[in-house]
Amino acid sequence: MSVRALRKDLIIRYVGVDGSIWHLSDQRNQGGAEGVWLDQSQAGLLTDAPVSTVWDSTANQIGGTFRGVSFDARDVSFPVMILDRPDERWGSIDSRWRKAWSYREDGEIEVEDPFGGVRRLKVRLSATPEQDFSESSGQRRGASRILMHCRAQDPLWSETTVTEPWRFDGVHWTGSVTVTNPTDMDMWLKWAVAGPASFILPDFSFEEREGWPGYEDRGRRVILPHVRYQEAAVVDSDPTAEQLIILGRPNAWMLLEKPLLYPVPAYTPPTEIPIAVNPLPLLPDLWHTLNIPWDMPVDFLVKVAETLTSVLSPLGTDTILSWTADDIAVKIREAIVSAADWWGDHFGVVGEWVETLLNALSQSKIAELIADAWGTAWGSVANMAGSGLQVRMERRWTRAYGLD
Repeated sequence: MSVRALRKDLIIRYVGVDGSIWHLSDQRNQGGAEGVWLDQSQAGLLTDAPVSTVWDSTANQIGGTFRGVSFDARDVSFPVMILDRPDERWGSIDSRWRKAWSYREDGEIEVEDPFGGVRRLKVRLSATPEQDFSESSGQRRGASRILMHCRAQDPLWSETTVTEPWRFDGVHWTGSVTVTNPTDMDMWLKWAVAGPASFILPDFSFEEREGWPGYEDRGRRVILPHVRYQEAAVVDSDPTAEQLIILGRPNAWMLLEKPLLYPVPAYTPPTEIPIAVNPLPLLPDLWHTLNIPWDMPVDFLVKVAETLTSVLSPLGTDTILSWTADDIAVKIREAIVSAADWWGDHFGVVGEWVETLLNALSQSKIAELIADAWGTAWGSVANMAGSGLQVRMERRWTRAYGLD
């Protein structure tokens, strides 16, 4: 088959502020179905997002130093033709088209690439639409040409958000989700969390070049604070956003043990990233009570979770969910001891915090923590199953089509 035979036109629609849908350009014979056609000579619509680079230089520097990239608002102009339809006069169509636009609210331009899905750009009017009335247009002919002037405060095109859930079943304390970023922009992951649980999330730098910034953080993880029974939380890895919101708890972001730092880079293929359930979700409170200044290493908690998964998996979910808090406390205590031995073998030294932890966390103390953390019914482990999370991948592109 020839390349020409594979070519297909872009499909362009506009969704108005009133919810109306206008097929402006459509290879399926729907273009202009509402009486409005996209004309030639558009500007800013199908081009790359407007970008300016930031540089500075010292007084005696030769040349300059690159500091970053700034994305400006996108200005879009495009002409449309409005024509009579068999069942509707030109003036009525013109009125409906104008009602679909606003200076104060965003409508949405949709561009569908037959080979690449649908991308959307929110726009609003930025200047008066220019009506072109000539001798052969307007009421006399039932036609007119209008030049639309719009602005997109966010110049990037977006796609439908891709999600993947993971549910904690009480047995598997570790798991994974798959993320991918086919776009030409970095992607900041969002996480929706349902309690009761404290999750350990990946915050990988994805940097594999030794010596480059972020290389030491390619396995970085962040411990979320405990989200209580029937609570919900939203985590946004974008450092410019409020990174943790827990419904009903103001300023929850202050509970993060450290901020999230890294996006999923552009053009990242499907990649499996690990998640874990914190087996000691209220440990920071215990640390505070005992006046212990050290933070628990994330790798240690992950090792405890991995050990629990290995021990509990053969027993099955039904068995585990029938246990009391004391039953699960026995296994967690054993996993802590095993992880402490692993820590000593792996790092060659056991920190003072390990001995303090083992002395503080007796079986009864662990059972108390579990009962407090995992549910509303004392001694019931069943409440902990059913918590979970969902990773949300919001994909954004610099232009309306292509880049594969």
